[in-house]
Amino acid sequence: MEVRNSPRARRGIALISVALAGLAAGVAGYLWSTAPHPYQGPPPPATSRPIPVSMDWRSATLGWIIVHDAGSPASYLFRTEDGGTHWERQLSVDGPATVRFTDERHGTVQVGAVRASGVTALRTDDGGAHWRPIPQPQVEPGTVVSELLMSGDSGWALARPSPYRTVDGGASWDRLPGPWAAAGDDLVDIAATAEGSAWLTGGATAGLAALFVTRDGGRSWAREALPLGTPGPPAPDHVDIRAPTVSADGRGVLPVYDRDADRTWLYASTDAGATWRDPIALPGGGGSRRPAFVDGATGWTASLDAAWSTTDGGRTWRPAAALDHGWQFGSVAPVSATMAWADAVQVRDADVVGPASWALFRTSDAGIHWTRAALPALD
Repeated sequence: MEVRNSPRARRGIALISVALAGLAAGVAGYLWSTAPHPYQGPPPPATSRPIPVSMDWRSATLGWIIVHDAGSPASYLFRTEDGGTHWERQLSVDGPATVRFTDERHGTVQVGAVRASGVTALRTDDGGAHWRPIPQPQVEPGTVVSELLMSGDSGWALARPSPYRTVDGGASWDRLPGPWAAAGDDLVDIAATAEGSAWLTGGATAGLAALFVTRDGGRSWAREALPLGTPGPPAPDHVDIRAPTVSADGRGVLPVYDRDADRTWLYASTDAGATWRDPIALPGGGGSRRPAFVDGATGWTASLDAAWSTTDGGRTWRPAAALDHGWQFGSVAPVSATMAWADAVQVRDADVVGPASWALFRTSDAGIHWTRAALPALD
């Protein structure tokens, strides 16, 4: 008998959603070893179940997804060119990982498990047909690279107490100044634009935001301020500032989670991220939800039971239909204002976190209808 929307079932679903989000973010607290390599071994046992942990879509048909094998430490990267009708296995890694493409040919896979050398990352310049390791910067003893952002040969690496910059695909890294470390900021996210600006963000108080920007390739950094008052978090509240998305036309969005109020706000910019203003709470109530944006205006967000899309940087949101048959949203990967993909989870037992099933859905009409697509098989 299927049990839906009981408090305990929702808690179980929430735990799974949090776990998926943590995997997708490449959290560096995972204890499996990492050893990425092109997949050449035998297929996993038929009893394995695919759990989606990260995906990136370039269109309604072209995309990549990393699925974790519920029965082993392994995760696998798959590519599809026909919207999931057929999947090509491209890569296997030990432990969870994230995939990110900047266009149809250039992408990275980052494995976020704890290692002495930090994260392990690979890059492709031919749509995933071939992958090669990205050399890591030589960080101080006892530190690790916690986040890596690459776009072609240009890249940023986040390590304490300083970030690093490369312009040759990781062959060499320049250590950048990081005076904010003395202020106790917990920096965890990186964002960059094709025009050369970059942001480092993390956890602090709203009155002293952990939000730093560079316009000169990281040689100098400036702390940006958040407007305080109502609406938005008050100055003493502890906030987690996520990586912004800024378009070439100057429009940008900045998600900020207020831990004290348990609410996520979305700030807007019209001057390429020089200033942030007009905080609007995400629809659907509280919670630490990370919206996904295609550019500085177009994005999606989801709670367990609902999803929304925006075309004006989160000033207004269009509600999408819920998923049928007890499926709950995990994360949403947008392609445009009307096209998006969502992974979903279904928990049938109200008394335990599992057993659970995972699925993949897509919409091409801004969420009026959701169509289930096939996850890649592990057998």
